[in-house]
Amino acid sequence: MSNQSGSELQDTAGFLGGLVRQARLGWRLMKDGRVPGWVKVIPFAALIYFLSPIDLIPDWVIPGLGEVDDIVVILLALKMFVDFSPDGVVAEHLDALAGKRRGTQSTS
Repeated sequence: MSNQSGSELQDTAGFLGGLVRQARLGWRLMKDGRVPGWVKVIPFAALIYFLSPIDLIPDWVIPGLGEVDDIVVILLALKMFVDFSPDGVVAEHLDALAGKRRGTQSTS
């Protein structure tokens, strides 16, 4: 096995770990009362789109690309949800996920 393959494996593991961390962050933010309600609508809108039979790019138009648009919408919605959440709240939850403590924190 070459170093390139090991590097690719590390990149993949890092990417998947990042996705898991973002999903955990999203879950914590969803439960936090300091995040505005309108921001919490974003993930639900993405879920509705994902479950909807309507697609931006129908699966049959360009094979392969039709399936990817659903994933892109979910990832974009998660990013928007985190970006529109209050910075201090996001930082607090990121610290907690990393095992750091910062004063009093709320996880509800």
